[in-house]
Amino acid sequence: MTFPEVNEQVLPCGLRVLSTHSPSASMAEVRLAIPMPSTAVDLAAALVMVDSLPGGGGRADEAESVLGPGALVQTTYDHRWLRIGASVPATKLPELIALVFGALATPRYGADTCRGATRRIIQRNIMARSHPQIIARTALGRHCYGDDFPAVLPEPSALSAVTPEDVTRLHLDHLVPDRALLVVTGGADQGRTSKALAEATSSWSAHPGREAPARGPELKDAGITLAERQSTGQSDITLIARSLPRTDPRFPALSIANCVFGGYPASRLVARLREEKGLVYAVECALDELLEDELIMIHAGMDPYDAPVVLREIQSELARFAAEPPTAAEIATAREYMLGMLYQSAASQAGLAELLFSVAPLGVGLDWLLSLPQVLHDVTTEQVAEIARELYPPDRFSGVVVGERGVLGAQEFDVPQGAAR
Repeated sequence: MTFPEVNEQVLPCGLRVLSTHSPSASMAEVRLAIPMPSTAVDLAAALVMVDSLPGGGGRADEAESVLGPGALVQTTYDHRWLRIGASVPATKLPELIALVFGALATPRYGADTCRGATRRIIQRNIMARSHPQIIARTALGRHCYGDDFPAVLPEPSALSAVTPEDVTRLHLDHLVPDRALLVVTGGADQGRTSKALAEATSSWSAHPGREAPARGPELKDAGITLAERQSTGQSDITLIARSLPRTDPRFPALSIANCVFGGYPASRLVARLREEKGLVYAVECALDELLEDELIMIHAGMDPYDAPVVLREIQSELARFAAEPPTAAEIATAREYMLGMLYQSAASQAGLAELLFSVAPLGVGLDWLLSLPQVLHDVTTEQVAEIARELYPPDRFSGVVVGERGVLGAQEFDVPQGAAR
């Protein structure tokens, strides 16, 4: 696998920058991430801040008016990172840099801005509160982390109480450059880009009174419980177990093992629950993160009356995965799928930006990414089998079954652990 040359620098303000130059590309792709763990911030104030920044809901039409047709800027918050992603004509990159870093360096949150953001967020959250994934994440967090698990959505009263001073203080404490990461790919001239960055970040600095965020609540082995969701035609099952850090030498073997188990369309879980038995609307097993924890996360959506059967089938497949680990043929197919997705990601400027963006926070160099195809090829059948036996036994998994108690309450969820198919 080949990449264009990646230039890395750390600006005087502390911002880490990765950039590539592709002269034939007419667009520039920009990804900026700033750590902002939900365990360390007021969620209501954080969402008001995100809505008020360039690319937020309150400034959704600003990109094209400032940067021209085809420009797109989006600011999001995923409870761990504030992210700003942009796709702009390469000639407009200096203007984008001035827009984004000007807002970061000099926070301006007026009363009208905050009131408008509050109204939009409350309106969006009316629908979001009934979304299965929001309900499942809330129930999962409380069950597996306890009452200190941070809220997924803030209450309307908390949003209405947010003041401009709250948002400004949060901005100064957390939107700082020394732990931030910027990735720029595409056709922008690197000399102009460097000059624009130097100018735009010259006044962006860390607040002197800032403290390192405290670690959030600890993940506990909590078993499986029923979480109430009224008047629904769908139930959701979410199970989690501790995984490995992405820098662990065994992570490539885990990636292949997880792909075989439930990480792509031909995986065991999909074949068994969806293709063979038709029990689920969707099912997957992903390597994910929640708070500070690396997790194996299984999620399935199904008819409420099928939930007990689906749970038993998932646990049966987990037990079988440990007892009958992936074959050489399964490993080869999963490996080729993973490599195909990797090469596809690197084929576009947006994909390359996302790829660099996903690897850089791990603290590994570009060599790690370049060597990944060979590393995956070198993974042995026994290494994958060892991961399957160690990390996929059903009694390692805790989680929730979300549904209406009137349908699910009388059904049996005390599933025997380790019962292979």
